Amino acid sequence: TLVNAVFSDNTTLARGGCITVTGTYDAMADTYTSTVYLDRITAFHNTAKFEGSFLDFQANDIEIHNSIIAHNRISDGIEEGAITVGVDGARFVQTYSLVEDNDGGDYIDFTLRGLTEPVDGVDGNLIGGLTNFVGITEDGDWTNENFQLGLGSDALNAGDPAVLNPDGGVPYDLGALSGPAGDWTP
Repeated sequence: TLVNAVFSDNTTLARGGCITVTGTYDAMADTYTSTVYLDRITAFHNTAKFEGSFLDFQANDIEIHNSIIAHNRISDGIEEGAITVGVDGARFVQTYSLVEDNDGGDYIDFTLRGLTEPVDGVDGNLIGGLTNFVGITEDGDWTNENFQLGLGSDALNAGDPAVLNPDGGVPYDLGALSGPAGDWTP
């Protein structure tokens, strides 16, 4: 479980620019077993050589909620997406998340593995939405990035409406700097 986390400017010479999940292999079932839960994360400008510029998922259960996955890159020129799935029978749930401008598309091998890609406007997802961070350089140095959401960002007040701000007002923003414990600076 990862909550209120920023993943920015990570690079790998293999798959999974930021996270690779393999789980434990169960030979009897011929599958991997593990669960990954990501809530209110920001994954920005991570790079993999191939497959999964943000996340390479070789396990059976992943949930992503209230998050931003944007501008992740593939370095070998073969565009293979921000999130790849490498096992059959996986379960993938994504709600109230903004996914924008990832090399090679956003979701790879979902159809091959029997999964349905998240759809813009369904379950609160904003596929192709505008992040509009306050200050992003994409220079490979995460220490000078400002992941605050600027005016006009589709991620403002776009979090799960069942979880309201402490003042009882509008839903939280999407990304790592929102929700409970979201008042921090990376």
